[in-house]
Amino acid sequence: MLVRNTLNLIVFLFCASFSFAQIEIPSPKKAGKTDDKVSVANQKEVKQFERYVRKWGQPQTLFLEKGVQAVPFFNQYFFLDELSQLVFKGDNNINQDLLCEVTGLEHVIFHVNQFDSSIILAINSCSFIKEISFYFEKDAEVDERWFNLKHVETLNILGIFTRQQMEAMVPHIAKVNGLKTLRFSTDFTRDLPQNLDLIQSLEHVGMVDNLSLIQSQTFHDLAVENHYINYWDAKKKKNSIIKFDYFSDRVSLESYDFDYLSGLFGKGQVLPYYAYKPLESKNNKTARAKKSLGKSTYSYFDTVDRSSRPELVFYKNKFVAALKDGTEDDYEHFEINPKQSHILQSKRGYKITIPANILLNKDKELCSKMVDVYFKLITKPMEFALMGIPSTYDSLNEYYRLANTTAILFYASCSNLPLKIKRGFAVDVEMPAVVGRKWQLSTY
Repeated sequence: MLVRNTLNLIVFLFCASFSFAQIEIPSPKKAGKTDDKVSVANQKEVKQFERYVRKWGQPQTLFLEKGVQAVPFFNQYFFLDELSQLVFKGDNNINQDLLCEVTGLEHVIFHVNQFDSSIILAINSCSFIKEISFYFEKDAEVDERWFNLKHVETLNILGIFTRQQMEAMVPHIAKVNGLKTLRFSTDFTRDLPQNLDLIQSLEHVGMVDNLSLIQSQTFHDLAVENHYINYWDAKKKKNSIIKFDYFSDRVSLESYDFDYLSGLFGKGQVLPYYAYKPLESKNNKTARAKKSLGKSTYSYFDTVDRSSRPELVFYKNKFVAALKDGTEDDYEHFEINPKQSHILQSKRGYKITIPANILLNKDKELCSKMVDVYFKLITKPMEFALMGIPSTYDSLNEYYRLANTTAILFYASCSNLPLKIKRGFAVDVEMPAVVGRKWQLSTY
């Protein structure tokens, strides 16, 4: 019995190892027309690369494996102007002018162990390469001289590190002038350093899933989630927004991930992929108890469906950026007093009923200031997926699929911090009548 269990364990471990095996980058001889990544591992493959280029054209990503000399390679293949990503796997002996000679280069990954001043010299000699990745090998000591960078705007720190190790790097990274984007590869969001606010110029932070990175060997071709972290900048005394992206082909971020990310820059919140720009008070409209339309006067609390739709009191906020042209309308912005009941009317005729005293902060306290409310109708499958809304639901092992991809997003904040609905209460949305169909909504 013990032997059988041991055998099963060995088979399981073998299957698991096989499932998470690293994706092999083809050699010049094995690469085909559809391969945009090529790996050169020895002198024989250096010669084979010429035939590959003549037959299939230039690759987008080139791997020079450990020990392949970079200078003679690019002396032979000096015409690689379509190469956008270059990966040095180690001991490639690059010189000062090498990177500048590859004119289409956008991103360079260096697999490093001990500090190599020739790499920093080559990076600083080329002003047009703005993105650099350092992939630190296992147990490599991170020398602060790696961050003596001049022109780099995007820096990716890849490898297996604890949060304490990454936090020790941040003060040295903060010395990189003009650094706008910083990413770390980690296993969990909780591993991200908590002292990122030391980097004053930072506009964009990111996280790369380590297991996905190990499998793919690069990360720009992984699936990516885009979000925004909205926080109060205590030093500048203003509300700020910083972009956040997550690269992974395995899992999506969960609510507990967002909770941790929200605290990276003090009391903040993670927003969807739409960018919220600062609001101006002159664009905020306050509700009136009644609205006149022709000869009739009625309250906003009268939710009877009418043939004539009333004029919208709350105008669309001009400072909410759209995802791209051709998508649905942007969020509609409302400003309300949370101590009073409201019924808000959208442009499309939707009515949002918000009872008094139900919008609370995370400490379960009622906000004493005016509350910003955002409302949006989501109908396109692409937007549905980007918002992370599931399309199938499990009810006692019986699965249901949504009949149509329609969702309503309701978002409320006070002093730029998110609010929750008081337990036992609800925000109710009444849908307008549609030709050929009457929408019905649960009263619960």
